[in-house]
Amino acid sequence: MSKRYEIIKNIKVISINNNGFGVAKNKEGKVYFIKEGVTGDLLEIKVLKKRRNYYNAKIQKINKESIFRTNPLCKHFYDCGGCKLQHIDYNYQIKFKQENIINNFKKIGKVSIDKFSKIIPAKKNFKYRNKMEYSFTNNRWLNNKEILSKKKLDKNGIGLHIEKMWDKILNIDKCLLQDEPSNKIRNSLKEFAIQNKISFYDLKHKKGHLRTMMIRTSSLKETMVLIQFYENDMLIIEKVLKFLKSNFPEINSLLYCVNKKANDSIYDQKIICFSGKPYIEEKIKRLKFKISAKSFFQTNIEQTENLYKIIETFCNLNGNEIVYDLYSGTGSIGLYLSKKCKKIIGIETTPEAVRSAIENSKVNRIENSEFIIGEIRNVLQKNFVKKKGEPDIVITDPPRNGMHPKVIDQLIKISPDKIVYVSCNSSTQARDLSLLKNHYKFINSRAIDMFPHTNHVENVVLLKRKKIND
Repeated sequence: MSKRYEIIKNIKVISINNNGFGVAKNKEGKVYFIKEGVTGDLLEIKVLKKRRNYYNAKIQKINKESIFRTNPLCKHFYDCGGCKLQHIDYNYQIKFKQENIINNFKKIGKVSIDKFSKIIPAKKNFKYRNKMEYSFTNNRWLNNKEILSKKKLDKNGIGLHIEKMWDKILNIDKCLLQDEPSNKIRNSLKEFAIQNKISFYDLKHKKGHLRTMMIRTSSLKETMVLIQFYENDMLIIEKVLKFLKSNFPEINSLLYCVNKKANDSIYDQKIICFSGKPYIEEKIKRLKFKISAKSFFQTNIEQTENLYKIIETFCNLNGNEIVYDLYSGTGSIGLYLSKKCKKIIGIETTPEAVRSAIENSKVNRIENSEFIIGEIRNVLQKNFVKKKGEPDIVITDPPRNGMHPKVIDQLIKISPDKIVYVSCNSSTQARDLSLLKNHYKFINSRAIDMFPHTNHVENVVLLKRKKIND
């Protein structure tokens, strides 16, 4: 039996799991999940903790590097909880993401897919995100070098959370995920706040002025900045916002809110527009979208159009279909397809998102779409279908935890000819498909990498209703 802190001198990484950890087995068949391990590495590891079916371990020494190992570009890689696969060659990232989807379908869903189309890689591996959220702290994470220096350090910071440590913030000098002016805005505001003795948020004692910053950008070169304050001090609020307005004229939408809650979620907060518009605009193909601070919108705009092309191909519309768009968000998928079908019916739980979807319909002069607020399992009932018309195709794009079982039951009862299932979590997607396999054939699956250097991947599956002889 492996002991905690036992050193294993020579063990080979044989694969990478869904969470991006290297997987190794010893001669007795014991399994080790190794942070930053890469398939093909020959390692010396330290055993950290025993789990039910495996051991957590960390690398002590790399005896022989894998051919798939590469040097991370980001200086914050070893501390940040963001792009944790930067040490793996991008072409191999794509390969293991595809393999993990196939394994999840086999092991979790126990389903077979007629065809796995080739995954679509991202052309841009960095600077691909259009939205970043940063936290302010008066007690930033210190690395070992800083701790050992015993110098008096400025502990104010703004950055990202340490992985699995929500209360620990790593100050970020340069983030490679979002293009400028993101880094310039963040770093300039940090220096301005320090110079002007504006307090950073103290999570432990629940005090301080600056709490979070959200930066959204668009392919139309528009920028939104939302500052979340904890203290409702208008002198400080105006001082901060005037600094941003005067130093960054490229900010089209400058917003703020005051949040005294224990958590920093903005979705129940009043967002106030200090300068410019309360939204920015984005364009996908012929369509323009207004994106507010609370809007859900895909974070990789270049890959979003490719994702929607997959959905369009799987739908294979002829112009006569009624299409239900479940978990429709701001309506972008439905509106993208609206010119090629008879009617789009979107259902979404978030009122703000539905308002945006309706607004986006008006902006684009789309008259064959309708968006409804409500819990999908409650809305998608017999009377609703009778009133709105039976769907020929259902597109479902649920959150990471997948569809509610009652929604799956309703889909089986409604029995559309096709279901197009979009997911950012192939584990829960596989689970849901297993509940549909007696009623639907799985025709095609195609993944698209929306999130390079992370273990996440978007996947689309086409389901077709079984006939009597199937």
